[in-house]
Amino acid sequence: TGSHLHKINLNVVSHYLLHTYVGAKPLDLVLKPSFPLEISCTISGYSNPYVYWYKWSKADGIKLKFTSLAKDLMDPSEDDGFSASRPEDLQSVLKSTRAPQSDPAVWYCAASAHSVREKVTCCTKT
Repeated sequence: TGSHLHKINLNVVSHYLLHTYVGAKPLDLVLKPSFPLEISCTISGYSNPYVYWYKWSKADGIKLKFTSLAKDLMDPSEDDGFSASRPEDLQSVLKSTRAPQSDPAVWYCAASAHSVREKVTCCTKT
């Protein structure tokens, strides 16, 4: 009939050396195009972490899409039909009002005690 299902996966990235755990709900979504989605990422084991959302697609590979250095700060807040927010120090939310009609993608939520910065010189201390 013309409606197709798209699977959107969310993988969990954990940092055991920092005793940090990143968990997401739901882990897998199967949506019809144009349906809304919301994924929550919860961090434990470390306060004030930096939070990142990465997107992997077959066409583009893995790309950093959103970065948050603190509660209520997200850069950018919207990108390519998705929005990310950080309403709590240890929680981030990825949303889209309409699931994209593109190839399936895998989203990764990650947390770190260190920033991911562009390399300007040989070394960067964070």
